[in-house]
Amino acid sequence: MGTFTFIMLRLIVLALCVISAFGDINDELQDFMDQAQEDYKMLGMSIGAFQGDEWIMKGRIGLRHANDPTPIGEDDKFYLSDAGRSITAMLAARIVEQSEGRITWLSTIADVFGESITVLSPFTDATLLDLFLHSGHILDFDQVMQTEELMEWYDQVWAASQWDMPEENMQQRMELTKFLVNIDCGDEMCQEGRYSKFTYTVAVAMLEKFTGKSFDVLLNDYVFGPLNAPDCGLGPNTLDQSLPPLQPWSHFSGPWGVYDIPVLPGNQSNMPSSMTPDDGI
Repeated sequence: MGTFTFIMLRLIVLALCVISAFGDINDELQDFMDQAQEDYKMLGMSIGAFQGDEWIMKGRIGLRHANDPTPIGEDDKFYLSDAGRSITAMLAARIVEQSEGRITWLSTIADVFGESITVLSPFTDATLLDLFLHSGHILDFDQVMQTEELMEWYDQVWAASQWDMPEENMQQRMELTKFLVNIDCGDEMCQEGRYSKFTYTVAVAMLEKFTGKSFDVLLNDYVFGPLNAPDCGLGPNTLDQSLPPLQPWSHFSGPWGVYDIPVLPGNQSNMPSSMTPDDGI
């Protein structure tokens, strides 16, 4: 999620708090969103707040597609990008809580995978908690771009992306983890505390190994099911490439609406399917 988008969301959350205290909530919210769209040239957005199973307020602005007049719908779905990591963390917390001590926040990569994969130092002692705190020495995106071997590996991760078979993505996460914890990278490359686009994926590979279930199944069992959120899931919100669009498309967008370029839905339209724990809910 870009810095500009993050700041805008914080402003909107603050506005929701103010609006909820005064006046007709939905009308006030819609007026605010209409003004925000005009001021900041947003293509589209849907926002709301709920308490229990009741909506307190809801509003939406804009279009599903920059080159099509279809407006954002009341029940449209949106890709959360790396903001979905909070849901991945919730999943981990519930599995740890219900495991009766069989897996803990201090369980290491070596503990969980045992002899099923080779784990080199410094990854051997990286714990589940370390991975969620970006302290497990996992490579970041900038480091992957530094060598031809790593770039070729990442190209293969993208090429293998698919959304039809959760078990295939589970296997891809295992292969991704095998690769990342077998890099002879030294302290300069595998630095503790660097923001990584792969670290939650390695953590979920640990949870999948422990439970024997895919990320998709675990999310439904531990998070979406208990929250009664059946429309939540993984991957692009649509794979349909026809117009008018059935759901909002992803776009390459410039600041202040300088440009909005639609991204054709498909297996490579968001992040790779194996990396959904980091960037795919």
